[in-house]
Amino acid sequence: MTLLKSMFSSAQKTSAGILAGITSYFAPISVTVVCVCLFIIVDVILGYKVSRKYGHK
Repeated sequence: MTLLKSMFSSAQKTSAGILAGITSYFAPISVTVVCVCLFIIVDVILGYKVSRKYGHK
């Protein structure tokens, strides 16, 4: 019971705990999301270059 009292004693501790929990839950997913976004951006840039070079005029 002491742990719960200390966790919920102030709004700052509660919000820090919730933020840390959400961050640790989504941390493994964030690396994958960033890699996929970078792949999509590079694909768009290279596709645009190819389209400009070999596209219909």
